[in-house]
Formats: sequence, C-alpha cells, structure tokens
Amino acid sequence: MADGRVASGFRINSMAMSDGDTGRLMWECRDWDNAGGADGVQQASIPQAILECRSLIEHLRLHQRVLLDDECIEDWHFDFGFVIPGSTNTWQTEILAAPPDEMLPAEILSGRLVIETLFMDGTTLINRSRVRITYTQ
Repeated sequence: MADGRVASGFRINSMAMSDGDTGRLMWECRDWDNAGGADGVQQASIPQAILECRSLIEHLRLHQRVLLDDECIEDWHFDFGFVIPGSTNTWQTEILAAPPDEMLPAEILSGRLVIETLFMDGTTLINRSRVRITYTQ
C-alpha cells in the first residue's frame, strides 16, 4: 500500500480518449472525481466505438537511472501497461531524500549528475531522454 503522504497527493485531473489513427476525440472528462461516487467508483460513459481503436502501445514501461559521472547510483522501473492510442499522459514522481548524512553535497553532484529515462513498449525502446542536473542557490 502506498505511503499516506503519496496517496493523499495523488490526483487525476482529467482524462481523454482519442482514435489513434484519426486523432478524433472520442471521450473526455475534464473534472475527474478522484473520490468516485457514493461507492468510491468513478462512473464513465464511453462510446463502444472506442473498442475498435487499435492499440499503439501494449505495455508502457519506464526505466529511469541516475548517473554520476556515467556510473549508475540509482535505478527505478515503472510499469504502466496499455496506453490508449493518441492519449496524452502525464507522469510525475515524488522522491524522498535520504538523511543528510547519507547524501552527497550539491557541490559534488552539480553538473555531474544525469537522469536518464528510457520509454519502452515491452522490450522495444521508444525514446531515451537524458537530462544533466545543475544545482543553483
């Protein structure tokens, strides 16, 4: 079960489903009820034609590594599964820092730290993102 701090901050703001071939919006909800109805279940009335859309991504996975001078110091894996064609998805992580006595100082990390994220469909690489981190005062 997720830490209460994480669960209390988790929110879906909106959802939309489009046909991946045509880009036509087929369903949208701009005000998602995160609490759900009286039974805790969100209700969505979606056109059955959405079932005829092809799936472009069967098993979305993210592999994220934190590299210090090209040496991996942290490694995370995330599995999202099926992605609806043409959908827009936002992903955000919240990272809890280690105790100060276990952390490397910003002066050592700055400019030497790279966060690499691999976006995969199963075992097929879709995209690779690398971001060099520089800390400021």
